Amino acid sequence: MRPSWHAGHLLFLLAALLGATLLIAALDFATHCLVFWQPAAHSAFPVLVGNLIEFAKFPLPLYGQAVQLALTWLLPVAFISYYPSLVLLGKPQTQPWLGYGAPLVGPAVALVAGLIWRRALMRYEGAGH
Repeated sequence: MRPSWHAGHLLFLLAALLGATLLIAALDFATHCLVFWQPAAHSAFPVLVGNLIEFAKFPLPLYGQAVQLALTWLLPVAFISYYPSLVLLGKPQTQPWLGYGAPLVGPAVALVAGLIWRRALMRYEGAGH
């Protein structure tokens, strides 16, 4: 049986999309701040994080418990699609606050990315001599 949609679902969908977009941008921005600590031209860390974002395309239960914890709390890509989809599809959850809180993860990670940026600026040495 499909859940019936109402205005609250549409507002949550919009908030989840905005939060997920901000989350991806903040993760990308934070990983690219690494250049201030490692000025090599080709750092693999941003590419690694970009590839890990691909994990968000699949349901979280496909992975082992350790990977699930990492994708929820260390690199929170599970908040891009998995947790919001549980709310929108009306699936039962053991911790529903994760689903409803998903739109807030993007701004939280953006705040952390901003702090990393401020810290990175202290290491800036300039492009010249």
